[in-house]
Amino acid sequence: MVRDEGELYRQIGDVLSGYRQEALVEEFIEGKELTVGILENGKTQALPILEIDFSTCKKSGEYFYSWKVKEFQGNEELGLAPVFYCPARLPDAVADKVKETALKAHRALGCFDISRVDIRLSHDNIPYVLEVNPLPGLDPKESNFPKISRAQGIEYKDLVKSIIDNAARRYGMHPYTKAEYAQLRTGGPN
Repeated sequence: MVRDEGELYRQIGDVLSGYRQEALVEEFIEGKELTVGILENGKTQALPILEIDFSTCKKSGEYFYSWKVKEFQGNEELGLAPVFYCPARLPDAVADKVKETALKAHRALGCFDISRVDIRLSHDNIPYVLEVNPLPGLDPKESNFPKISRAQGIEYKDLVKSIIDNAARRYGMHPYTKAEYAQLRTGGPN
C-alpha cells in the first residue's frame, strides 16, 4: 500500500522491472473490512457478517487483511492482532445491503455450495467487493468460514455435511439421513 504519488510510481517501477508485466493499481477504500459466508443448504443464504477491526494494528500499520496479518494473526507485539466481530457491528439496513451484495457476487460468478465474499464498506456505507473465494478455508480453528457458520448456530460437522449433501443433490445423488449413514458405518440396521 502506498500513501503518496512518488511512492506509487516507485512501486509501479519495481513491479514493472521485477516482474516484467503490467501492474494492477487499485484505490484503497477507507472503511470496514468485512467477509460474508455464503452457504447453499436447500437455498442460498448469506450467513452473519464477520467484521475485521484493525484499530488494534496501528503499531504495524496494517489496515487490511494482508498476508502479514494472516500469517502473524494474534501477535500483539507486532501489532497484528485485529479484533473479529461476528455478527459485524452494522445497522440492519447496512448489513442487509452487504449481504445482498455478497449474494449477487456469489451468483454472478456461478459459485456452488459455499463461498466467502470479502467486502470493504466505505465510510458512506457503499459495499465494494474485493474478492470472491469459491473455496474458502475450512480449518475449524483458524478459518473464517467456520467462525461465521458457528455464529449462525451451525456446528462444524453440520457445515461439512451440508456442503457434501448439497454437492450430492447437484449431481442427482441422494444425501444420506443420519440413520442411513449410521447403518452404512455399522454394516446394517441398528
